[in-house]
Formats: sequence, C-alpha cells, structure tokens
Amino acid sequence: MSTTPAAGTNRRSVDDEDFEASMSKVDEVMKILSMMTSGDKTKEQMGVAFAESFLGDDKKELEKIDVDNFIVRVNQERTVINRKGDEDSLDRPMQDKFAFMAEMERDAARRASERKEREQTAQGLRRAGNLAFRRGEYEKSISMYTKAIDQIRDSPILYNNRALAYIKIKLCKRAIIDCDFVISKLDEKNLRSWVYRAQGYFLLGETRAYEKSIAEAKKHNPKELDYIDRIVLEIEGKTKAAAAAATTTSEEPETEESGAAGGGGDGGDTAERPLPMDDVQSNSSNDS
Repeated sequence: MSTTPAAGTNRRSVDDEDFEASMSKVDEVMKILSMMTSGDKTKEQMGVAFAESFLGDDKKELEKIDVDNFIVRVNQERTVINRKGDEDSLDRPMQDKFAFMAEMERDAARRASERKEREQTAQGLRRAGNLAFRRGEYEKSISMYTKAIDQIRDSPILYNNRALAYIKIKLCKRAIIDCDFVISKLDEKNLRSWVYRAQGYFLLGETRAYEKSIAEAKKHNPKELDYIDRIVLEIEGKTKAAAAAATTTSEEPETEESGAAGGGGDGGDTAERPLPMDDVQSNSSNDS
C-alpha cells in the first residue's frame, strides 16, 4: 500500500521528462525547418546539415514527434508553439490579425495627417519662394524651395522652381540635377523639367545634351510641339530676331487673325501662352 504513491509519482516524473524531451525535440525540429525554408541559401544548407546530424542513420527519428498535436503561429515576429488541444489558442491568430490590421489603419491615418501638415508647411514656403523669385531675390527663393523640399520630397513643382532659380544665377549643373530627379523619379513626361534641362545644357554649351533634351520634350509631349518650338526660339535667343524680321518683311500690321494663325497646335494659341522660363510655377491658377 505504501509503494503505490511512490510508483504513481515515479510514473508522473517519467511522463514529465518524456514530455519535456519531446518538446525539446519539437523545438529543434522547428528551428531546423525554419532554417531550411528561410530562403537564405547559407541558412538552408546549414539547416540540411543540422537535419542530417539530428536524424543520424535512423530516418524514423521524426516519427517520434507527433507534429499534428501542435499549431505553429507567428505573433509579433516570434514563433510560438501551442498545444492543439487548447481551444482558446485557436482564436488567438485571428485576434492577432484583427489587432494587426487595426494598428496598420491607425498608422496609415497618422502618416496621412503628418503628410497633410508637411504639405501645408511646404505650400507656405513655396509661396515665399515664388514671391522672392519675382522680386529677383533668387538666392532667397532657392532657400525657400529647398526648405519646402525638405518637407515634401515628391513635388515636381518645387524642384522645377528651384531649377529655374538656379538657372537665373547661372548654377546650371544644379538646375540639371533637379530636373533629372523629376524626370527619373517623379514624372518622366514633365515638360518644364525637360525645358529647364535643355536650357541648362544650352547655357553650358553642351549642344548634344541640349538637343537631346528638346527631342525628349517633344517625344513625351507630342501635343505641345508648336509650344516647344517657341521655347526653343526663346532659349536660343532667336525670338527677337524672328519678330524683327517679321516686321520688316510685312507691309501690313499683324491682325488678330494672323497672330492667332501663328499659334497652331492642339494647345490653342501658343503665342498667348507664357513660356516656362518666364515665371515659376504655382499649384493652381489661383495660387501664387
């Protein structure tokens, strides 16, 4: 009678040891499987080596582990092993999913709010830059546009405006860098970027790069060909010469109809349209 409790205790001790040993093997197997499926060739090779070492000559070693009794789930970047018999644990992955999605939504809302605040700050700086530019204070306008870009780094208008200001003070290479950023990262078809890029190369005396920029401007803006031709005349300083030649060869003053005919193109009367190098750009016609 007195030996029964001891025997029961011994059995429980053995069972606990067996369970702990089994859990230890499960942990090893899961680590090995994680390495073998990591996608990293080095880790995968190490995982295969560990698997071969773990199994040894007896390939039935894995059969001692009842994998079906466990559920593996990922929670906050940690691998957690739960007993399949625990009913509450089955609901946790779904709860974790909903919690994760809710956190993502909160994060997106926070980012949107911060973006809006930065945009408002950038708008104020851009207006200040435009005002300085129109006063001929080009260095100050560059400073304002740079501060605005620090707030919003994906606005073609800010880079284009700064590029034009750079051109005004003959810093053509910096202007070209701004234009290249817009073209390569933000808007491949941006007409102002191609035009300012062309103007920068023209002032640097790099004819091939200038002609390439004009060709790309026309390629990406096929409905603006007449307008681009006007821009070319302005860049090359031929506008005044062309106007003088027109007045000397014509005996009659230019009428409204003849002036409109010189515009052409799908963009309407291009002669009435301001050229990109005439002024910096605003977000809308009602904004400075």
